[in-house]
Amino acid sequence: MRSKLFLILLGLVLGLVFAEGLLRLVDISRLQGVLKSFKGPSYVNTTHELFGWALVPNAEFTFESERHKEFKVQVKINSKGIRDREYDYQKTPGTFRILVLGDSFSAAFQVPLEETWHELLESRLGQTSPCRIEIVNAGMPGWGTGQELLYYRHEGYKYDPDLILLQIFANDVYDNYPDRIGPGQKLEKPLFFLNREQLELKNFPYRPAGIEPGGSRVYKLVKFLLRPRARWTPQSPSQPPPPLFMYSANDYLRLHEAPWRLTMRLMQELNAETAKHGAKLAAFYIPEKRQIDPAGRLELLQRYPETTDLKWNLDNPNMRIGAFLQQQGVPYFDLTSYFREELSKTGLALHFLRDKHLNPAGNRRTSELLHPWLQKQILCPRGKNPQQAATGNL
Repeated sequence: MRSKLFLILLGLVLGLVFAEGLLRLVDISRLQGVLKSFKGPSYVNTTHELFGWALVPNAEFTFESERHKEFKVQVKINSKGIRDREYDYQKTPGTFRILVLGDSFSAAFQVPLEETWHELLESRLGQTSPCRIEIVNAGMPGWGTGQELLYYRHEGYKYDPDLILLQIFANDVYDNYPDRIGPGQKLEKPLFFLNREQLELKNFPYRPAGIEPGGSRVYKLVKFLLRPRARWTPQSPSQPPPPLFMYSANDYLRLHEAPWRLTMRLMQELNAETAKHGAKLAAFYIPEKRQIDPAGRLELLQRYPETTDLKWNLDNPNMRIGAFLQQQGVPYFDLTSYFREELSKTGLALHFLRDKHLNPAGNRRTSELLHPWLQKQILCPRGKNPQQAATGNL
């Protein structure tokens, strides 16, 4: 009996020694990435050292709304890890290039690539501009302004864009904030903190929690496997109202200044970064559907009775962002009033019924609205059209 127990213990010790040696020979971050692939979509790299998470280059997948059957789209990621056609870093002479920084509204997995607002906009601009127009879409699901700033610093500038077009959605504000409260996806990532108006970047390069250099690799791997996982959770009356909705309440906005200060500072830094590379920054705002649809807002008010006595201004988020960017000299276009008018006059929904993103009509309308505004921001390369060059300054 004792000899059997000894052999069992000896086997366990030798097994642990072997596992420890093996884990020290492999790249532990790569191993963690493989393990995480079982926890989330295979087309997302959740251990990206620069951005926290990013799309896997050359991934192809079907993106569908399984529960409500609102869309089913074949999506392809290009060789540089963005949802767009292939673009070389070096642009053709005589080309005016626009780089889109944004979130899932720019990635737009819910519609085919040819129906996305940036593809339609590129086609429209190409028909009316005297120079070649290219729009490179670097929209990434779940990213906030901080990750978009990091992307431009480390990857986006390589495309030599003439104009950076920042797509803004109200949830960028709490996506940027490290201490945000509320349900939702909380993936680890590099984070900016505001210290006396100075940005401090922490957790960069990003190293997944639970796997650090030094110490026992077996222990850290087991710790990683057993640690609690953050997951999407449905809204329920027992949870607080979503910040995205509450930003339209005057009192809430005044009491939650820190995320806004951080976001404004990140936009200011992005503006400075683009100027360093000789480019310009412009921005536009896509409204949350409850900002334009009274029925959706009423539904939330009924779900959260404690909000009925608050004073509301549905344009709080977009107006505040616009006022700041105007102060910084950044051209800004707000789609909210145009979407509201479209819904009121025609009854045409621009968002999916259940999903929060733009449907094909919303993408098409976005491109139609951005076209004349963005045309004024285009400064074609010299020698192409002197009149356009004289009037196209930002």
